[in-house]
Amino acid sequence: MSAEKSIIIIGGGIAGLSAGCYARMNGYKTTIFEMHNIPGGLCTSWTRKGYTFNGCIHRLVGTRERSAFYKLWNEVGALGAQQVVYFDEFVRFEASNGEVIILYSDADRLEDHLKQVAPEDSGIIGEFCDAIRKASKHEMPVEVAPEVMGLAGTVKMLRQVKPFMPLMKRWASVSMMEVSRELKNPALAEMFSEAFAGEMPVFFFITALAWLNNGVAGYPVGGSLLFARTIEKRFQDLGGEIAYRSKVKKILTENDKAVGVVLADGTEHRADFVISAADGHSTIYKMLEGRYISRKIKGIYEEEKLQLSKPIMFVSLGINHDFKDIPRAIYHSTPFKPSLELGSDKVDRMDIRYYNFDATLAPQGKTSIIAFFNTNFEYWLELKNNDPEKYKKEKERVADAVVAELERRHPGISRKVEVRDVATPYTFLRYTDNWLGTFIGWQVTSSTYRIRIPKSLPGLGNFLMCGQWVSVGGGLPVGVMTGRHVIQILCKKDKREFVTTFR
Repeated sequence: MSAEKSIIIIGGGIAGLSAGCYARMNGYKTTIFEMHNIPGGLCTSWTRKGYTFNGCIHRLVGTRERSAFYKLWNEVGALGAQQVVYFDEFVRFEASNGEVIILYSDADRLEDHLKQVAPEDSGIIGEFCDAIRKASKHEMPVEVAPEVMGLAGTVKMLRQVKPFMPLMKRWASVSMMEVSRELKNPALAEMFSEAFAGEMPVFFFITALAWLNNGVAGYPVGGSLLFARTIEKRFQDLGGEIAYRSKVKKILTENDKAVGVVLADGTEHRADFVISAADGHSTIYKMLEGRYISRKIKGIYEEEKLQLSKPIMFVSLGINHDFKDIPRAIYHSTPFKPSLELGSDKVDRMDIRYYNFDATLAPQGKTSIIAFFNTNFEYWLELKNNDPEKYKKEKERVADAVVAELERRHPGISRKVEVRDVATPYTFLRYTDNWLGTFIGWQVTSSTYRIRIPKSLPGLGNFLMCGQWVSVGGGLPVGVMTGRHVIQILCKKDKREFVTTFR
């Protein structure tokens, strides 16, 4: 191997940590600079008075060998240290009329249940569940970056994708909202339009249910920070270095090549390559001062050809109750009664995760709960900047509303609440610098799912980007996949064989 070249990676989230692992496997001296004092980025957990609140993973795609992502997670050391819990139920949806619809993980059981709930919609239910079963038989290719495939790789990829083409033709250009309008049963229509992003193509919902039907998407016990720590350990065991409390202010360029970074403390650090696994908008418009922008990049970030995912807020509660009587579902969806008013917006629904399946997150006999829902970033930013005291009071008012809704569902439970913690979109901005406080990045829609976001910037050499800002839809699998891909691209540029080690 030639003399060891160096890489600086901006951001210690899952994408940055994964890219770091693959960089070390391929002989690159690698340093990650992370603005926070812990790894994981948005894949995080936090502890309050003995309770741990899991801020990210609810189901992780790739926890079993029959998933294409299983190999990737093992390469970066993410699996093995944590027990994995699998769920019979994906979502318990309480409609506004009080009727409960259960999205079972098993496609056959799901079909039987939905037809009992909505016999008048049996035709579309049968077609939908049949699509889940068909999608369960195949896996999309994830290992190889499109940028390095070549002709033979492209032909192989097309063969792998071919079984999905009829499903995509039927369901990829149809949104959840559009299907809801075809349904006759009001509760089922409400579930399709409100339980998930209404603009999301039905094909992506089918894919999510296919992973559950296959039993390849489980929850790692211990939560998100522990999961991130396992990848951090793998990176460090491979010889990588990570610097915390080290926010990158600027990417250094010389002769239109990235040559290093400047940190917020003014120190300069140089390398042969720079990879940004950080927020896309901050990378392009702040760290690089908007100097490397194509028409496509401008269209994405300035002309809104892609839609940002809606900001969310978390209300985390530590409750002195075991909730053993609550079915173990990935989450429960319930209406606010009455609606929660936040500025000019009304919040009509929240999702709840009862962590009665993870005893590590709370003292014995107690439970951590997280309620979350969409909100408006500008509302919270204006409050924080102009009236910090009102910002705090508003967070408490929201927590009161969530507790009141839980009291409606579980009479007497409000007296057992021991911890309350509220995270707004401003919180995500503070800890991760995510643009406009968004959690996922780009929202997948029926009109944007085909858009391919470049991992490089026009006119800038020795620079790449990875993570959820280079892929519509986001999520942890995108982090590990694009982290792998950018190192494949660098290896091709350096005429090195890309190699991995399986842990």
